[in-house]
Amino acid sequence: MNIVTFGASGRVESAKKELERRYAVYQIEFTALERRREQVAVQLEDLVTAKQQAYRSLRRVRQVTKSLSPRERFEVDGFYWTDSAPDIVNPGREGQSLVSV
Repeated sequence: MNIVTFGASGRVESAKKELERRYAVYQIEFTALERRREQVAVQLEDLVTAKQQAYRSLRRVRQVTKSLSPRERFEVDGFYWTDSAPDIVNPGREGQSLVSV
């Protein structure tokens, strides 16, 4: 048969084998891509859930702080924040930073 086709059938067979090899590699890579896509979707869901919880917490904190006096607003989570603390990082700006006492 090679005599009649001048070796074209051999090149066709080689090309078919190369195509099959590349398709097998493609399938492996595509499967890995699909797995990674599923992982990213799960992580994204977790991120959205965390963001929603943080937003709800922030909203609750805002509601609580609205009912506090300005002095009481500095008392958060058992810490008492003063507004007359020295600024050791930026000297000359005393009273502009907050320190937990």
